[in-house]
Amino acid sequence: MVTRTTRAIADGEIADLSDGDDDELMYGRRRDRNGQLRGKPPKLIPMRLLQEYNRRAGRRTMLLLMRHLEPAARTIIEIAEKKKAKPGDIVRLKAAINILDRLIGAPPQSLTIASDDELIQPWMKLMARSNVSTADELKDEDIEEGEVVEERPSKRHKAKRLR
Repeated sequence: MVTRTTRAIADGEIADLSDGDDDELMYGRRRDRNGQLRGKPPKLIPMRLLQEYNRRAGRRTMLLLMRHLEPAARTIIEIAEKKKAKPGDIVRLKAAINILDRLIGAPPQSLTIASDDELIQPWMKLMARSNVSTADELKDEDIEEGEVVEERPSKRHKAKRLR
């Protein structure tokens, strides 16, 4: 059974979800007069409740990461200026780079595809020639018409059962 409030939220009759706290959004029900989430969990949680919860959680996560943007940049510079790396520096560096990538975006990466035959290994050339035929390579005389006939295996060819 779906409650009236849940149905109203799902139908869009209740548009403002800003007064609900995160627990109410996540569990799909309102707190009672004592501030408790009581009763059975709902069988249906409207998508709008989950979207509102995810929007709020995403905003909090971005704010948290933004507070660490400048320290992350300092960490990268600090590790880069060291003459000798200490244990754990690689982990700190990767974490700092991840923070920067999430907030600023990863630098563009390029991919170079060479058409130079020198870069292609001989075995790759053989595989390409043996597996692929172009329309020009196929000739009508190479194609044979025929009929597929399934043969039943003879008694001699049947597999023996292992004991």
